[in-house]
Amino acid sequence: MPIGVIKNLTKFDFLPIVSQNKGNHIRAMAQSQIEQNYIEHYNRHSDEIFRYFAFRVYDRDIARELTQETFIKVWKYISSGKEVEYLKAFIYKTAYHLVVDYSRKKKETSLEALMEHGFDVEVSREKEEIKQDALAALQIIEKLSEKYQEVMKMRFIEGLSVQDIALALGLSENVVSVRIHRGKQQLEKYI
Repeated sequence: MPIGVIKNLTKFDFLPIVSQNKGNHIRAMAQSQIEQNYIEHYNRHSDEIFRYFAFRVYDRDIARELTQETFIKVWKYISSGKEVEYLKAFIYKTAYHLVVDYSRKKKETSLEALMEHGFDVEVSREKEEIKQDALAALQIIEKLSEKYQEVMKMRFIEGLSVQDIALALGLSENVVSVRIHRGKQQLEKYI
């Protein structure tokens, strides 16, 4: 990338800087814009990303760590000057890859081992009922084939648009829509 020229890093937040006359001032200004945009996206999406991980790893601490790792990776990528057209989709794509990596490394932990380390089994009834309903819904979704599971979770648990899912998974919007439709059809068999 030529010095002083910054391409649009997101669809709507960054303005192109074309002038090459001001040298370091332009690069500093661009870095400031990158930082501001990153902070805005962090504030807007960090809770969503945390929920994304919490529904996949079932551990708040690990979900926090993965959320933090996601935003660190995103920051390193964009601050190095690499182009990102849709930052929200890039954040979700990074999160998706991290959860896949985590699930490959994950070892099953028994309830007894958790209790030995101070895990408290008692939870209020209301919270337990909500948790059971959410787990039941997730268990039904997990009966779907893998290609439908991810889009169904992203659409109905995370509330992402078809466009955002397509960008995050590197699929066309049409493929995502078809997978959602077919996933719903498969879910009807289990309900």
